[in-house]
Amino acid sequence: MNKQNKKPVLWRMLLKRVAILAVIFMIVYVVSNYVAYAFYEVAYTNAIKSDMDSLVTEMDNPELFSGSSTTNPRLDLKLGINCAEGYIDGIKYIRVVDIKSGEVIADSSRRAYMFIRNDDPAQKSDIYICDASLFDARLLPYEDDINTFHTYSIDNGEVTSETHTYNENPQYYAFRLKDVYIKDDRFLPGKLTVTKEFDNTMHDTYKEPEFIEEVDLTPDNTEGYEHITDSDKISIFVRVGTNEDDINYFGDRLNTSYLDREVTQTTHVNDGSMFGSVLVITSSIYVDENDNSYIVESFSRSSYERSFGFILSAILQPLFVIIFIISILSGIFKYKKYRRIYEQEEYRRTLMNSMAHDLKSPLAAMRGYAENLKENLNNEKRDHYADCILKNTDYMNRLISDNLSLLKLEYDTSKPGKDKVDLIELSKELIDKYMPLLGGRDVSVDISGSYLVKGNMAQLSTAIENLISNAVRYVNDKGKINIGGSKKEFFISNTALSLPDMKAEELWKPFVKGDDSRSNENGSGLGLSIAKNIFDRHKFKSLIRYDNIDKVDRFVVTVRS
Repeated sequence: MNKQNKKPVLWRMLLKRVAILAVIFMIVYVVSNYVAYAFYEVAYTNAIKSDMDSLVTEMDNPELFSGSSTTNPRLDLKLGINCAEGYIDGIKYIRVVDIKSGEVIADSSRRAYMFIRNDDPAQKSDIYICDASLFDARLLPYEDDINTFHTYSIDNGEVTSETHTYNENPQYYAFRLKDVYIKDDRFLPGKLTVTKEFDNTMHDTYKEPEFIEEVDLTPDNTEGYEHITDSDKISIFVRVGTNEDDINYFGDRLNTSYLDREVTQTTHVNDGSMFGSVLVITSSIYVDENDNSYIVESFSRSSYERSFGFILSAILQPLFVIIFIISILSGIFKYKKYRRIYEQEEYRRTLMNSMAHDLKSPLAAMRGYAENLKENLNNEKRDHYADCILKNTDYMNRLISDNLSLLKLEYDTSKPGKDKVDLIELSKELIDKYMPLLGGRDVSVDISGSYLVKGNMAQLSTAIENLISNAVRYVNDKGKINIGGSKKEFFISNTALSLPDMKAEELWKPFVKGDDSRSNENGSGLGLSIAKNIFDRHKFKSLIRYDNIDKVDRFVVTVRS
Protein backbone atom coordinates (compact mmCIF):
# COMPACT_ATOMS: atom_id res chain seq x y z
CA MET A 1 0.00 0.00 0.00
CA ASN A 2 1.49 3.35 -0.98
CA LYS A 3 1.86 6.31 1.36
CA GLN A 4 -1.12 8.14 -0.15
CA ASN A 5 -3.48 5.28 0.68
CA LYS A 6 -2.06 4.38 4.09
CA LYS A 7 -3.03 6.68 6.92
CA PRO A 8 0.15 8.14 8.46
CA VAL A 9 0.65 7.77 12.23
CA LEU A 10 2.82 10.45 13.83
CA TRP A 11 4.29 8.39 16.69
CA ARG A 12 5.29 5.58 14.35
CA MET A 13 7.05 7.96 11.98
CA LEU A 14 8.88 9.68 14.85
CA LEU A 15 9.79 6.38 16.52
CA LYS A 16 11.27 5.11 13.26
CA ARG A 17 13.33 8.28 12.87
CA VAL A 18 14.55 8.15 16.48
CA ALA A 19 15.56 4.49 16.08
CA ILE A 20 17.48 5.21 12.87
CA LEU A 21 19.15 8.26 14.45
CA ALA A 22 20.13 6.26 17.53
CA VAL A 23 21.77 3.56 15.40
CA ILE A 24 23.58 6.15 13.24
CA PHE A 25 24.72 8.08 16.33
CA MET A 26 26.09 4.95 18.01
CA ILE A 27 27.97 3.97 14.85
CA VAL A 28 29.40 7.49 14.45
CA TYR A 29 30.18 7.74 18.17
CA VAL A 30 32.00 4.40 18.34
CA VAL A 31 33.88 4.79 15.04
CA SER A 32 34.94 8.38 15.75
CA ASN A 33 36.10 7.45 19.26
CA TYR A 34 38.12 4.49 18.01
CA VAL A 35 39.78 6.70 15.40
CA ALA A 36 40.39 9.41 18.00
CA TYR A 37 41.71 6.77 20.43
CA ALA A 38 44.28 5.64 17.87
CA PHE A 39 45.54 9.21 17.41
CA TYR A 40 45.42 9.86 21.16
CA GLU A 41 47.44 6.72 21.87
CA VAL A 42 50.21 7.88 19.53
CA ALA A 43 50.19 11.45 20.89
CA TYR A 44 50.13 10.30 24.51
CA THR A 45 53.00 7.86 23.94
CA ASN A 46 55.10 10.58 22.29
CA ALA A 47 54.36 13.02 25.13
CA ILE A 48 55.43 10.52 27.81
CA LYS A 49 58.57 9.63 25.84
CA SER A 50 59.40 13.34 25.59
CA ASP A 51 58.90 13.82 29.35
CA MET A 52 61.18 10.91 30.11
CA ASP A 53 63.84 12.16 27.69
CA SER A 54 63.74 15.52 29.50
CA LEU A 55 64.09 13.78 32.88
CA VAL A 56 67.09 11.75 31.72
CA THR A 57 68.67 14.96 30.41
CA GLU A 58 68.13 16.67 33.80
CA MET A 59 69.97 13.82 35.51
CA ASP A 60 73.21 15.28 34.18
CA ASN A 61 72.84 17.92 36.91
CA PRO A 62 75.35 16.81 39.61
CA GLU A 63 73.21 18.44 42.32
CA LEU A 64 70.29 16.23 41.33
CA PHE A 65 72.07 12.95 40.59
CA SER A 66 75.04 11.91 42.69
CA GLY A 67 75.96 8.91 40.56
CA SER A 68 76.28 6.62 43.55
CA SER A 69 74.61 3.25 43.88
CA THR A 70 72.83 4.22 47.10
CA THR A 71 69.44 5.74 47.66
CA ASN A 72 69.47 9.29 46.31
CA PRO A 73 66.97 11.48 48.24
CA ARG A 74 67.14 14.48 45.91
CA LEU A 75 66.59 12.39 42.78
CA ASP A 76 64.00 10.38 44.69
CA LEU A 77 62.16 13.63 45.47
CA LYS A 78 62.43 14.77 41.86
CA LEU A 79 60.82 11.54 40.65
CA GLY A 80 58.06 11.89 43.24
CA ILE A 81 57.33 15.47 42.17
CA ASN A 82 57.23 14.45 38.51
CA CYS A 83 54.62 11.81 39.28
CA ALA A 84 52.61 14.11 41.56
CA GLU A 85 52.39 16.80 38.88
CA GLY A 86 51.01 14.45 36.26
CA TYR A 87 49.28 11.87 38.39
CA ILE A 88 45.83 12.18 36.79
CA ASP A 89 46.91 11.32 33.26
CA GLY A 90 50.69 11.47 33.28
CA ILE A 91 53.58 9.39 34.60
CA LYS A 92 52.44 7.18 37.46
CA TYR A 93 55.69 5.55 38.54
CA ILE A 94 59.39 6.11 37.85
CA ARG A 95 62.44 4.31 39.11
CA VAL A 96 66.18 4.48 38.44
CA VAL A 97 68.02 1.14 38.56
CA ASP A 98 71.77 0.50 38.57
CA ILE A 99 72.23 -1.84 35.61
CA LYS A 100 75.31 -3.51 37.11
CA SER A 101 73.90 -4.27 40.56
CA GLY A 102 70.18 -4.18 39.79
CA GLU A 103 69.68 -1.94 42.83
CA VAL A 104 66.90 0.69 42.77
CA ILE A 105 68.66 3.93 43.73
CA ALA A 106 65.59 6.18 43.42
CA ASP A 107 61.89 5.85 42.66
CA SER A 108 58.65 7.79 42.92
CA SER A 109 57.27 5.92 45.93
CA ARG A 110 55.09 7.92 48.28
CA ARG A 111 57.32 9.10 51.11
CA ALA A 112 57.68 11.81 53.67
CA TYR A 113 60.42 14.32 52.92
CA MET A 114 62.20 16.56 55.41
CA PHE A 115 64.43 19.54 54.69
CA ILE A 116 66.95 21.05 57.08
CA ARG A 117 68.06 24.46 55.97
CA ASN A 118 71.76 25.20 56.27
CA ASP A 119 73.03 28.25 58.17
CA ASP A 120 74.93 29.23 55.05
CA PRO A 121 72.36 30.62 52.54
CA ALA A 122 74.67 29.61 49.71
CA GLN A 123 74.30 25.95 50.68
CA LYS A 124 71.31 23.87 49.58
CA SER A 125 68.93 22.34 52.06
CA ASP A 126 69.70 18.83 53.22
CA ILE A 127 66.98 16.35 52.21
CA TYR A 128 65.99 13.28 54.20
CA ILE A 129 63.28 10.71 53.59
CA CYS A 130 61.22 8.25 55.62
CA ASP A 131 58.27 5.94 55.29
CA ALA A 132 55.13 8.07 54.77
CA SER A 133 53.04 5.56 56.70
CA LEU A 134 54.53 6.96 59.95
CA PHE A 135 52.50 10.13 59.29
CA ASP A 136 49.33 8.73 57.74
CA ALA A 137 47.51 8.08 61.01
CA ARG A 138 47.77 11.78 61.92
CA LEU A 139 47.50 13.44 58.48
CA LEU A 140 44.73 11.48 56.77
CA PRO A 141 41.90 12.87 58.96
CA TYR A 142 42.70 16.37 57.63
CA GLU A 143 43.14 15.37 54.02
CA ASP A 144 39.61 16.08 52.69
CA ASP A 145 38.58 18.71 55.24
CA ILE A 146 40.10 21.80 53.68
CA ASN A 147 40.08 22.85 50.03
CA THR A 148 43.81 23.24 49.56
CA PHE A 149 46.65 21.81 47.52
CA HIS A 150 50.42 22.22 47.38
CA THR A 151 52.88 22.37 44.50
CA TYR A 152 56.60 21.65 44.79
CA SER A 153 59.51 22.22 42.42
CA ILE A 154 63.27 21.76 42.37
CA ASP A 155 65.34 24.61 41.01
CA ASN A 156 69.09 24.00 40.85
CA GLY A 157 68.75 21.36 43.53
CA GLU A 158 66.69 23.54 45.95
CA VAL A 159 63.11 22.51 46.77
CA THR A 160 60.44 25.20 46.86
CA SER A 161 56.78 24.80 47.75
CA GLU A 162 53.63 26.86 47.27
CA THR A 163 50.23 26.47 48.93
CA HIS A 164 47.02 27.11 46.96
CA THR A 165 43.48 27.44 48.31
CA TYR A 166 40.27 27.67 46.33
CA ASN A 167 37.32 28.28 48.60
CA GLU A 168 35.55 31.40 49.84
CA ASN A 169 37.38 31.31 53.19
CA PRO A 170 40.96 30.27 52.20
CA GLN A 171 42.55 28.15 54.90
CA TYR A 172 44.72 25.07 55.15
CA TYR A 173 46.42 22.83 57.69
CA ALA A 174 50.14 23.19 58.37
CA PHE A 175 52.23 20.35 59.80
CA ARG A 176 55.50 21.11 61.62
CA LEU A 177 58.05 18.85 63.30
CA LYS A 178 59.48 20.28 66.51
CA ASP A 179 62.30 17.71 66.44
CA VAL A 180 63.58 14.88 64.22
CA TYR A 181 66.09 12.05 64.25
CA ILE A 182 68.47 11.74 61.28
CA LYS A 183 70.84 9.08 60.04
CA ASP A 184 72.50 9.19 56.62
CA ASP A 185 69.65 10.17 54.23
CA ARG A 186 66.89 8.91 56.51
CA PHE A 187 64.90 10.60 59.25
CA LEU A 188 62.41 9.64 61.92
CA PRO A 189 59.74 12.08 63.15
CA GLY A 190 59.54 13.45 66.67
CA LYS A 191 56.78 15.74 67.93
CA LEU A 192 54.32 16.97 65.28
CA THR A 193 52.14 20.08 65.65
CA VAL A 194 49.07 20.76 63.52
CA THR A 195 47.78 24.31 62.99
CA LYS A 196 45.13 25.85 60.81
CA GLU A 197 46.63 28.61 58.68
CA PHE A 198 44.77 31.41 56.86
CA ASP A 199 45.52 33.23 53.64
CA ASN A 200 45.54 36.75 55.03
CA THR A 201 45.68 38.31 51.58
CA MET A 202 42.04 37.22 51.28
CA HIS A 203 40.91 38.76 54.59
CA ASP A 204 40.32 42.33 55.68
CA THR A 205 42.04 41.73 59.01
CA TYR A 206 44.98 39.58 59.96
CA LYS A 207 44.07 36.15 61.36
CA GLU A 208 46.49 34.31 63.65
CA PRO A 209 47.15 30.59 62.98
CA GLU A 210 44.87 28.36 65.03
CA PHE A 211 46.51 25.57 67.04
CA ILE A 212 44.82 22.20 66.49
CA GLU A 213 46.91 19.54 68.23
CA GLU A 214 50.39 18.25 69.06
CA VAL A 215 51.26 14.56 68.86
CA ASP A 216 54.43 12.62 69.58
CA LEU A 217 55.39 10.41 66.61
CA THR A 218 58.80 9.40 68.01
CA PRO A 219 59.46 5.70 67.25
CA ASP A 220 60.47 3.36 70.07
CA ASN A 221 63.93 2.76 68.64
CA THR A 222 66.02 5.78 67.62
CA GLU A 223 69.41 4.24 68.34
CA GLY A 224 72.12 5.50 66.00
CA TYR A 225 70.10 8.58 64.94
CA GLU A 226 71.13 12.19 65.60
CA HIS A 227 68.47 14.21 67.44
CA ILE A 228 67.78 17.62 65.83
CA THR A 229 65.69 20.06 67.88
CA ASP A 230 66.09 23.30 65.89
CA SER A 231 62.52 23.33 64.54
CA ASP A 232 62.99 26.63 62.69
CA LYS A 233 65.22 24.83 60.22
CA ILE A 234 62.93 21.84 59.71
CA SER A 235 60.18 21.59 57.09
CA ILE A 236 58.33 18.53 55.80
CA PHE A 237 55.74 17.46 53.27
CA VAL A 238 54.11 14.09 52.74
CA ARG A 239 52.10 12.17 50.13
CA VAL A 240 54.19 13.03 47.10
CA GLY A 241 54.67 10.24 44.59
CA THR A 242 53.19 6.81 43.94
CA ASN A 243 51.37 4.84 46.61
CA GLU A 244 52.22 1.25 47.53
CA ASP A 245 49.24 -0.37 45.78
CA ASP A 246 50.07 1.35 42.50
CA ILE A 247 53.75 0.44 42.84
CA ASN A 248 52.81 -3.22 43.18
CA TYR A 249 50.52 -2.92 40.15
CA PHE A 250 53.05 -1.01 38.05
CA GLY A 251 56.12 -2.89 39.21
CA ASP A 252 54.74 -6.22 38.04
CA ARG A 253 54.41 -4.78 34.55
CA LEU A 254 57.78 -3.07 34.22
CA ASN A 255 59.82 -5.20 31.88
CA THR A 256 63.23 -5.56 33.52
CA SER A 257 64.40 -7.74 30.64
CA TYR A 258 64.99 -4.51 28.73
CA LEU A 259 67.62 -3.24 31.15
CA ASP A 260 70.24 -3.24 28.43
CA ARG A 261 68.42 -1.11 25.85
CA GLU A 262 65.90 1.67 25.42
CA VAL A 263 62.30 0.68 24.66
CA THR A 264 58.81 2.15 24.65
CA GLN A 265 55.82 -0.16 24.94
CA THR A 266 52.21 0.96 24.46
CA THR A 267 49.31 -1.30 25.36
CA HIS A 268 45.57 -1.01 25.94
CA VAL A 269 43.80 -2.08 29.12
CA ASN A 270 40.14 -2.36 30.06
CA ASP A 271 39.48 -0.05 33.00
CA GLY A 272 35.70 -0.43 33.04
CA SER A 273 35.06 2.45 30.66
CA MET A 274 33.90 2.03 27.08
CA PHE A 275 37.30 2.62 25.47
CA GLY A 276 39.69 1.78 28.28
CA SER A 277 43.09 3.29 29.06
CA VAL A 278 46.43 3.73 27.34
CA LEU A 279 49.42 2.17 29.14
CA VAL A 280 52.93 3.31 28.26
CA ILE A 281 56.10 1.69 29.65
CA THR A 282 59.44 3.34 28.85
CA SER A 283 63.02 2.30 29.53
CA SER A 284 65.84 4.79 28.94
CA ILE A 285 69.56 4.36 29.41
CA TYR A 286 71.51 6.95 31.38
CA VAL A 287 75.33 6.94 31.62
CA ASP A 288 76.93 9.26 34.15
CA GLU A 289 80.29 11.00 33.91
CA ASN A 290 81.99 7.95 35.46
CA ASP A 291 80.57 5.66 32.77
CA ASN A 292 78.17 4.02 35.21
CA SER A 293 75.01 2.86 33.43
CA TYR A 294 71.48 3.20 34.79
CA ILE A 295 68.06 2.31 33.46
CA VAL A 296 65.29 4.88 33.97
CA GLU A 297 61.93 3.10 33.85
CA SER A 298 58.49 4.71 33.84
CA PHE A 299 54.95 3.48 33.85
CA SER A 300 52.18 5.79 32.60
CA ARG A 301 48.46 5.25 32.33
CA SER A 302 45.79 7.57 30.95
CA SER A 303 42.03 7.09 30.73
CA TYR A 304 41.03 8.02 27.19
CA GLU A 305 37.51 9.10 28.15
CA ARG A 306 38.66 11.29 31.04
CA SER A 307 41.54 12.84 29.11
CA PHE A 308 40.16 13.28 25.60
CA GLY A 309 37.00 11.26 25.04
CA PHE A 310 34.86 13.70 27.00
CA ILE A 311 35.87 16.45 24.55
CA LEU A 312 34.64 14.40 21.62
CA SER A 313 31.48 13.57 23.57
CA ALA A 314 30.98 17.27 24.33
CA ILE A 315 31.05 17.90 20.57
CA LEU A 316 29.05 14.90 19.38
CA GLN A 317 26.29 14.97 21.99
CA PRO A 318 25.10 18.57 21.36
CA LEU A 319 25.45 17.90 17.63
CA PHE A 320 23.27 14.83 18.02
CA VAL A 321 20.70 16.82 20.01
CA ILE A 322 20.57 19.44 17.25
CA ILE A 323 20.24 16.77 14.55
CA PHE A 324 17.62 15.01 16.70
CA ILE A 325 15.54 18.17 17.01
CA ILE A 326 15.87 18.90 13.29
CA SER A 327 14.90 15.31 12.49
CA ILE A 328 11.85 15.45 14.77
CA LEU A 329 10.72 18.74 13.23
CA SER A 330 11.36 17.32 9.76
CA GLY A 331 9.37 14.23 10.71
CA ILE A 332 6.46 16.38 11.89
CA PHE A 333 6.51 18.36 8.64
CA LYS A 334 6.71 15.14 6.65
CA TYR A 335 3.84 13.70 8.66
CA LYS A 336 1.75 16.78 7.89
CA LYS A 337 2.60 16.40 4.21
CA TYR A 338 1.65 12.71 4.14
CA ARG A 339 -1.43 13.46 6.22
CA ARG A 340 -2.46 16.15 3.73
CA ILE A 341 -1.89 13.78 0.79
CA TYR A 342 -3.84 11.05 2.57
CA GLU A 343 -6.70 13.42 3.37
CA GLN A 344 -6.78 14.63 -0.23
CA GLU A 345 -6.94 11.06 -1.50
CA GLU A 346 -9.55 10.19 1.11
CA TYR A 347 -11.46 13.33 0.15
CA ARG A 348 -11.42 12.38 -3.52
CA ARG A 349 -12.50 8.83 -2.77
CA THR A 350 -15.35 10.15 -0.65
CA LEU A 351 -16.23 12.61 -3.40
CA MET A 352 -16.39 9.92 -6.06
CA ASN A 353 -18.32 7.47 -3.82
CA SER A 354 -20.81 10.15 -2.84
CA MET A 355 -21.29 11.28 -6.41
CA ALA A 356 -21.87 7.69 -7.51
CA HIS A 357 -24.41 7.32 -4.70
CA ASP A 358 -26.20 10.55 -5.66
CA LEU A 359 -26.26 9.64 -9.34
CA LYS A 360 -27.75 6.22 -8.66
CA SER A 361 -31.20 7.50 -7.59
CA PRO A 362 -31.90 9.84 -10.57
CA LEU A 363 -30.56 7.24 -13.00
CA ALA A 364 -32.92 4.62 -11.57
CA ALA A 365 -35.83 7.08 -11.77
CA MET A 366 -34.97 8.02 -15.38
CA ARG A 367 -34.88 4.35 -16.35
CA GLY A 368 -38.37 3.86 -14.88
CA TYR A 369 -39.74 6.90 -16.64
CA ALA A 370 -38.17 5.78 -19.94
CA GLU A 371 -39.72 2.30 -19.62
CA ASN A 372 -43.13 3.89 -19.01
CA LEU A 373 -42.73 6.04 -22.11
CA LYS A 374 -42.26 2.89 -24.17
CA GLU A 375 -45.72 1.71 -23.09
CA ASN A 376 -47.31 4.37 -25.35
CA LEU A 377 -49.33 5.94 -22.53
CA ASN A 378 -51.54 9.00 -23.05
CA ASN A 379 -50.02 12.38 -23.76
CA GLU A 380 -50.59 13.66 -20.22
CA LYS A 381 -48.46 10.87 -18.77
CA ARG A 382 -45.84 11.29 -21.49
CA ASP A 383 -45.40 14.97 -20.59
CA HIS A 384 -45.09 14.12 -16.87
CA TYR A 385 -42.46 11.45 -17.49
CA ALA A 386 -40.58 13.72 -19.86
CA ASP A 387 -40.54 16.52 -17.26
CA CYS A 388 -39.22 14.10 -14.61
CA ILE A 389 -36.50 12.90 -16.95
CA LEU A 390 -35.47 16.51 -17.70
CA LYS A 391 -35.49 17.36 -13.99
CA ASN A 392 -33.24 14.42 -13.16
CA THR A 393 -31.00 15.22 -16.11
CA ASP A 394 -30.60 18.81 -14.85
CA TYR A 395 -29.76 17.53 -11.37
CA MET A 396 -27.16 15.10 -12.74
CA ASN A 397 -25.67 17.80 -14.93
CA ARG A 398 -25.44 20.16 -11.94
CA LEU A 399 -23.91 17.40 -9.80
CA ILE A 400 -21.27 16.54 -12.40
CA SER A 401 -20.54 20.22 -13.06
CA ASP A 402 -20.08 20.96 -9.36
CA ASN A 403 -17.81 17.93 -8.99
CA LEU A 404 -15.66 19.05 -11.88
CA SER A 405 -15.50 22.57 -10.41
CA LEU A 406 -14.40 21.20 -7.04
CA LEU A 407 -11.77 18.93 -8.60
CA LYS A 408 -10.51 21.80 -10.70
CA LEU A 409 -10.04 23.88 -7.55
CA GLU A 410 -8.26 20.97 -5.84
CA TYR A 411 -5.67 20.71 -8.60
CA ASP A 412 -5.36 24.44 -9.22
CA THR A 413 -2.01 25.56 -7.75
CA SER A 414 -2.08 29.07 -9.23
CA LYS A 415 -2.20 32.03 -6.88
CA PRO A 416 -5.49 33.93 -6.57
CA GLY A 417 -5.73 37.22 -8.45
CA LYS A 418 -5.61 40.64 -6.83
CA ASP A 419 -8.88 42.09 -8.12
CA LYS A 420 -10.56 44.51 -5.73
CA VAL A 421 -13.97 43.03 -4.96
CA ASP A 422 -16.74 44.40 -2.74
CA LEU A 423 -18.56 41.29 -1.56
CA ILE A 424 -21.70 43.32 -0.72
CA GLU A 425 -21.98 44.81 -4.22
CA LEU A 426 -21.28 41.36 -5.65
CA SER A 427 -24.06 39.91 -3.50
CA LYS A 428 -26.52 42.54 -4.77
CA GLU A 429 -25.78 41.53 -8.36
CA LEU A 430 -26.11 37.79 -7.66
CA ILE A 431 -29.25 37.87 -5.50
CA ASP A 432 -31.39 39.20 -8.36
CA LYS A 433 -31.28 35.90 -10.27
CA TYR A 434 -32.67 34.10 -7.21
CA MET A 435 -35.51 36.50 -6.46
CA PRO A 436 -37.98 34.55 -8.67
CA LEU A 437 -37.38 31.49 -6.46
CA LEU A 438 -38.43 33.51 -3.43
CA GLY A 439 -41.64 34.77 -5.03
CA GLY A 440 -44.76 33.69 -3.14
CA ARG A 441 -42.73 32.60 -0.07
CA ASP A 442 -42.87 36.02 1.61
CA VAL A 443 -39.12 36.00 2.32
CA SER A 444 -37.45 39.34 3.02
CA VAL A 445 -33.88 40.07 1.89
CA ASP A 446 -31.73 42.72 3.61
CA ILE A 447 -28.32 43.73 2.22
CA SER A 448 -26.22 46.44 3.87
CA GLY A 449 -22.69 47.60 4.52
CA SER A 450 -19.52 47.04 2.53
CA TYR A 451 -16.61 44.57 2.64
CA LEU A 452 -13.64 45.00 0.30
CA VAL A 453 -11.24 42.14 -0.44
CA LYS A 454 -8.59 41.28 -3.02
CA GLY A 455 -8.85 38.09 -5.01
CA ASN A 456 -9.99 36.27 -8.11
CA MET A 457 -13.24 37.90 -9.21
CA ALA A 458 -14.65 34.80 -10.96
CA GLN A 459 -13.87 32.43 -8.06
CA LEU A 460 -15.25 34.82 -5.44
CA SER A 461 -18.42 35.21 -7.51
CA THR A 462 -18.83 31.41 -7.50
CA ALA A 463 -18.29 31.23 -3.74
CA ILE A 464 -20.75 34.04 -2.88
CA GLU A 465 -23.33 32.67 -5.31
CA ASN A 466 -23.12 29.25 -3.64
CA LEU A 467 -23.69 30.88 -0.23
CA ILE A 468 -26.67 32.83 -1.56
CA SER A 469 -28.05 29.72 -3.28
CA ASN A 470 -27.74 27.76 -0.02
CA ALA A 471 -29.53 30.53 1.90
CA VAL A 472 -32.34 30.73 -0.67
CA ARG A 473 -32.74 26.96 -0.69
CA TYR A 474 -33.01 26.49 3.07
CA VAL A 475 -34.70 29.71 4.26
CA ASN A 476 -38.14 29.07 5.69
CA ASP A 477 -41.31 30.64 4.29
CA LYS A 478 -41.88 34.15 5.71
CA GLY A 479 -38.26 33.99 6.83
CA LYS A 480 -35.41 36.42 6.33
CA ILE A 481 -32.07 36.48 4.53
CA ASN A 482 -29.46 38.98 5.78
CA ILE A 483 -26.30 39.88 3.88
CA GLY A 484 -23.97 42.39 5.52
CA GLY A 485 -20.43 43.69 5.72
CA SER A 486 -18.27 45.69 8.09
CA LYS A 487 -14.60 46.40 8.63
CA LYS A 488 -14.21 43.04 10.35
CA GLU A 489 -16.23 40.52 8.33
CA PHE A 490 -18.75 39.60 5.65
CA PHE A 491 -21.74 37.42 6.56
CA ILE A 492 -24.80 35.73 5.08
CA SER A 493 -27.53 34.37 7.33
CA ASN A 494 -30.97 32.87 6.85
CA THR A 495 -33.70 31.85 9.22
CA ALA A 496 -34.81 28.22 9.29
CA LEU A 497 -37.63 26.18 10.79
CA SER A 498 -35.07 23.86 12.35
CA LEU A 499 -31.32 23.38 12.43
CA PRO A 500 -29.48 20.17 11.53
CA ASP A 501 -28.47 17.81 14.32
CA MET A 502 -24.90 17.65 13.02
CA LYS A 503 -22.16 20.09 13.91
CA ALA A 504 -22.20 23.23 11.77
CA GLU A 505 -18.60 22.65 10.55
CA GLU A 506 -19.68 19.30 9.06
CA LEU A 507 -21.67 21.21 6.41
CA TRP A 508 -18.41 22.29 4.73
CA LYS A 509 -17.83 18.69 3.68
CA PRO A 510 -18.89 17.48 0.22
CA PHE A 511 -22.36 15.94 -0.18
CA VAL A 512 -23.40 16.85 3.36
CA LYS A 513 -26.87 18.40 3.33
CA GLY A 514 -28.72 20.11 6.11
CA ASP A 515 -31.82 18.00 5.61
CA ASP A 516 -29.86 14.71 5.86
CA SER A 517 -31.46 13.49 2.66
CA ARG A 518 -29.21 11.91 0.05
CA SER A 519 -32.07 11.67 -2.38
CA ASN A 520 -33.04 15.32 -2.05
CA GLU A 521 -32.46 16.94 -5.39
CA ASN A 522 -32.65 20.56 -4.24
CA GLY A 523 -28.89 20.78 -4.48
CA SER A 524 -25.76 18.78 -5.20
CA GLY A 525 -24.40 19.09 -1.65
CA LEU A 526 -21.18 20.61 -3.02
CA GLY A 527 -21.97 24.33 -2.95
CA LEU A 528 -20.57 25.01 0.52
CA SER A 529 -17.53 22.78 -0.14
CA ILE A 530 -16.71 24.76 -3.27
CA ALA A 531 -17.12 28.05 -1.39
CA LYS A 532 -14.91 26.82 1.48
CA ASN A 533 -12.21 25.71 -0.98
CA ILE A 534 -12.21 29.11 -2.68
CA PHE A 535 -11.99 30.98 0.64
CA ASP A 536 -9.12 28.74 1.78
CA ARG A 537 -7.21 29.37 -1.45
CA HIS A 538 -7.56 33.10 -0.80
CA LYS A 539 -6.44 32.52 2.82
CA PHE A 540 -9.78 33.86 4.10
CA LYS A 541 -11.13 32.58 7.39
CA SER A 542 -14.62 31.16 6.89
CA LEU A 543 -16.92 29.89 9.66
CA ILE A 544 -20.36 28.29 9.89
CA ARG A 545 -22.45 28.55 13.02
CA TYR A 546 -26.00 28.15 14.30
CA ASP A 547 -27.71 31.02 16.12
CA ASN A 548 -30.95 31.31 18.02
CA ILE A 549 -32.06 34.91 18.50
CA ASP A 550 -35.48 35.66 19.94
CA LYS A 551 -36.33 31.96 19.59
CA VAL A 552 -35.63 32.11 15.86
CA ASP A 553 -33.08 29.66 14.44
CA ARG A 554 -30.51 31.11 12.09
CA PHE A 555 -27.82 29.62 9.88
CA VAL A 556 -24.83 32.00 9.56
CA VAL A 557 -21.71 31.98 7.37
CA THR A 558 -18.97 34.55 8.09
CA VAL A 559 -15.89 35.36 6.00
CA ARG A 560 -12.84 37.33 7.13
CA SER A 561 -9.92 38.24 4.89
